[in-house]
Amino acid sequence: METIENFLNEFLALREESADEYEFPQYADNPEVIYKKADDVISKCISECNTEYSLYWRALGNRKPEHAMVFFLQDGNVIYGLSTDDAYPER
Repeated sequence: METIENFLNEFLALREESADEYEFPQYADNPEVIYKKADDVISKCISECNTEYSLYWRALGNRKPEHAMVFFLQDGNVIYGLSTDDAYPER
């Protein structure tokens, strides 16, 4: 959890979650539970390390980069990503 928080604070300090709710498992027709906060999903994915889940945040105030994402993979690894337009190649 600390690594994810550090990543988000470094690249998207002023942000909001891109989703209003998070069904678990993701995209399930009949989810086991629906979370209201990304932190709850992150905790669940950490405790169940073979869970696949994608989380997204957007920057506030037209800051760059515009989006951050964290992808939990079935093999227990995590991918961290950023998205910005090509008008800022230094990013």
